[in-house]
Amino acid sequence: MKGKTIAKTMAVAMCAATLTLCAAFAAGCSEKEPEEDTKEPVTYPQYLNTVETTEVYTKTALYVMNEETDRRIYCIETVPNDVAEGEKLPLIIYVHGSNGSSTSLVGKQGDTYFTSRGIASINFECCGGNNIKPMSDGEEIYSSHYTSRISDLEAVIAHAKTLDWVDKDNIYIYGQSYGGLVCMFDAPRHNEDIAGMFLESTGITEDGSNLTMSGNGVVEKYLPPEDYEGYINSFTKDIMMFCSEGDELGADENSAYTYSIYEKRMEGNTRYYLFEGGKHAFSTYEQEAKDKILELMAAFIENGGIPESELAGGEQSTQQGGDQAQTPAE
Repeated sequence: MKGKTIAKTMAVAMCAATLTLCAAFAAGCSEKEPEEDTKEPVTYPQYLNTVETTEVYTKTALYVMNEETDRRIYCIETVPNDVAEGEKLPLIIYVHGSNGSSTSLVGKQGDTYFTSRGIASINFECCGGNNIKPMSDGEEIYSSHYTSRISDLEAVIAHAKTLDWVDKDNIYIYGQSYGGLVCMFDAPRHNEDIAGMFLESTGITEDGSNLTMSGNGVVEKYLPPEDYEGYINSFTKDIMMFCSEGDELGADENSAYTYSIYEKRMEGNTRYYLFEGGKHAFSTYEQEAKDKILELMAAFIENGGIPESELAGGEQSTQQGGDQAQTPAE
């Protein structure tokens, strides 16, 4: 009797298991209704969050889409807090060096100084331009070629021109180190909508070798022509250059050579400042030099070009501490 009970129990269990398998098979064979995608499509610019707020300015993070490369560019807009409705502000677009980020314009001191003078900025991380903690797309193309970065700059300039609070007649570009090459070779495309250019610790090597350096993500349409000197000299707006005499990467030699090229321009003034002390990065400059650079840049922007007072003493000068500019002897 006991054996019959066990057999009956096993039979019931087997039937139940068979029914379960059949149900699972039937469910697998039936067509499943596709789930409706309820996510909103992402539109650009995509504003993310407020990064920092002080008594003087607010920093906001966002993504701008580079349609040419289909990569997102991480940007930070730094805007004065007291902007009146309808007010238009001058804007500096900053391009970092070989391996950089979008944190600030020449440090916190620069953010505070410029916004207190009513000048806003956009700093962005070039795609493939950061191998420490990248925020932009393009990690796979590190270290990205300067033509890829020119494409990014083009996208950021286009974005800037859509902003209600930007004075479209007062947009400036600022390139540091490798970012200087990016600005120099993009500027001639923007004689109508870029008001001037700042170059820090940068320049072309005398043999042009840094224009043929390897890099990833080349965008061929931005490669310079064979006559690259003539090309960069087609930029007609004023240019202000800064460098340290103690630059450990040799940017002082490159900037001096680049200045000699810009001197040949038929239109547009160039001013070159060589500072004692400091190294390649702005953060290493002596405090008096930092103060002087910020003052010179603000005067340039507020004047719409290099002030006459800065042109009167000659083009190239050496700054010693906070002294007046002196023109080197011939």
